[in-house]
Amino acid sequence: MKKYHEKDTDLVSFLDFMFIEKGLSKNTVTSYKSDILDAFNWSMLNHKVSLKKIKNYEIEAYIKYLFDKNYKSTTVNRKISSLKAFFLFLLKKGRISENPLSDLPSPRQEKKLPVSISEDDVEMLLNSPNQNSFIGCRDRAMLELLYATGMRVSELINLKFSDIDLTRSIVKVLGKGSKERLIPFGESANEYIRIYLDNRSKRSITADLKNEDTVNEILKLIDQVDVVFEGYRPGVMEKLGLGPDTCLKRNSKLIYGRMTGWGQDGPMSKLAGHDINYISLSGALNSIGRKDSNPLAPLNLIGDYGGGGMHLAFGIVSGLIHALKTGEGQVVDSAMVDGSLSLMSFFYSLKEMGHWEDKRESNLLDGFAHFYDTYECSDNKFIAVGSIEPQFYSELLEKLEINDEQFKDQLNKELWPELKEKMATKIKTKSRSEWVDIFAGSDACVTPVLSMEDAQEHPHNIEREAFTKVDGFNQPNASPRYSKTKTEIRHNAKEVGIDIDTVCSEFNLSREAF
Repeated sequence: MKKYHEKDTDLVSFLDFMFIEKGLSKNTVTSYKSDILDAFNWSMLNHKVSLKKIKNYEIEAYIKYLFDKNYKSTTVNRKISSLKAFFLFLLKKGRISENPLSDLPSPRQEKKLPVSISEDDVEMLLNSPNQNSFIGCRDRAMLELLYATGMRVSELINLKFSDIDLTRSIVKVLGKGSKERLIPFGESANEYIRIYLDNRSKRSITADLKNEDTVNEILKLIDQVDVVFEGYRPGVMEKLGLGPDTCLKRNSKLIYGRMTGWGQDGPMSKLAGHDINYISLSGALNSIGRKDSNPLAPLNLIGDYGGGGMHLAFGIVSGLIHALKTGEGQVVDSAMVDGSLSLMSFFYSLKEMGHWEDKRESNLLDGFAHFYDTYECSDNKFIAVGSIEPQFYSELLEKLEINDEQFKDQLNKELWPELKEKMATKIKTKSRSEWVDIFAGSDACVTPVLSMEDAQEHPHNIEREAFTKVDGFNQPNASPRYSKTKTEIRHNAKEVGIDIDTVCSEFNLSREAF
């Protein structure tokens, strides 16, 4: 069956109108184009109905098809909105006599009955430590793993963490009078409460951790949970009377996570530091950047989040599985310097094999290879090229219209600087959007380098609902995704300490102690 052609004059006129007259971004217009082509290709294939003759019932059948394919309601609504805009355009231009969407109700997915719980599920929950409560979890990924058990989560002790979206109950406990400052901007989180993603979907209370009565209530809270973790320097929790020895004596099945930069011991364990310091000792920082530049700070993704939060997440989940099987709790010591070293394991292996030079921009994956780097386009925007495998590299050369024989010797490092100059000159001849169009649907592994603003409008992110709007703030959605467990962001951040009454009631704590 011949597909509805994307060069159709009506569609081209509509897209031009949205781009030129309406002033929409290219990514948004591309999303319109994708939605419309999907609908009409499906219609031609299933109903043999042309653009001008599509009827209401065909649209309804298409909506049912989308829901049967497990598209989310928001995605279906977006696709239908694209069609609605297209048909209104055609109606005003006199290309159709009536709008087939005029009487169509808003798409709604039929509600499905909840999946029943098996006897094995019930037994697992009844036999789990303390049944269904947690305290603590630094990283969203850890809680998204824990969420599959259906357990409640609370977070303890003055930590500034990444967002946690998939929990039924999260309680963050901060020191009394804490404003949780957004260092180094000098502003209170309460002043940016709606957009402070570290605290979305969480409840919080404040506590005077130097008050003995308050600490006793916190210990009562720890008695009821499976996991607690903290992020102070070594020894601080012990001084507060909330160290692991004290907690594990009261709750022998407890998993006690400890997050630090340097670890619980060693000559630097009690020193201050930040992500850039921890990764500077692991070899990671020295490996990132150009030959003629300083090492470049890669945001705080390697130490804080990758080597810190993700490793703590893995450690706590592993400890929890051990506790479920044996009834034994334990301490998880997660140090960002250790974690960033772990992330560098592959490169230490390559170095030992003689396939990695221990200096910047000298290797396959650090920007030295002409087929693995970023390139500037004619509009001063950039594309990313990652065409490592021969078949992808071949497609790259085809799309770039490069016939130079030198490029056939792909892995000859001696040629890489010269080949990179030639590629850079070629790519500089067109704008980023032109290259995006040329490489669309290609396996050449070429993509636009997007800003955070542009990322929100990319059709792939829109289709997968990678962003979600909560109270008017478009923000990264929960990740990862599960086949059965529904993920959600229940609310944006709330005022620090506002949940004290409900938390005390839920865990039977003395309100007066706080």
